[in-house]
Amino acid sequence: MAYRGRRIAAQEYTDLETGEVGKYGILVATPLPKPGIGGDFMMVRQSALIRLATDKDFTGYDLKVLMAYIGYADWENIVRVSQKEIAEYLEINPNHVSRSTKKLVEKKILIEIEKVGRYKHYQFNEFYGWKGDSENYQRKIKENSKLM
Repeated sequence: MAYRGRRIAAQEYTDLETGEVGKYGILVATPLPKPGIGGDFMMVRQSALIRLATDKDFTGYDLKVLMAYIGYADWENIVRVSQKEIAEYLEINPNHVSRSTKKLVEKKILIEIEKVGRYKHYQFNEFYGWKGDSENYQRKIKENSKLM
């Protein structure tokens, strides 16, 4: 089963032997919902959908993987699901998920925000869609309007 981790507290610490300063957090894991028709929704820009549909670089696998990332997106567009879990859920080869994820990052549709162990967490680019508070969406658009 896939789990979503939420960091609910962060604290600085100093290693007494090395003097190195670091951070640790308390992580709470909750089961990810299985994508399907239900109560969660995300706002998506229609122009972005047309842009993706007409992009000749995108394959069917790329679009399937993108839809899975959107389906697993949490509040503020944060996506915490492993590529292995996406491959298992879509019943496709993990190599397809890896290639598609790389392409989504290169096209700035997914933005890598952190690496936890060997897993990368992403944020779905708000210029394509948004799941979260409308005030935060407006702030994020203003902050990142230079990127697009």
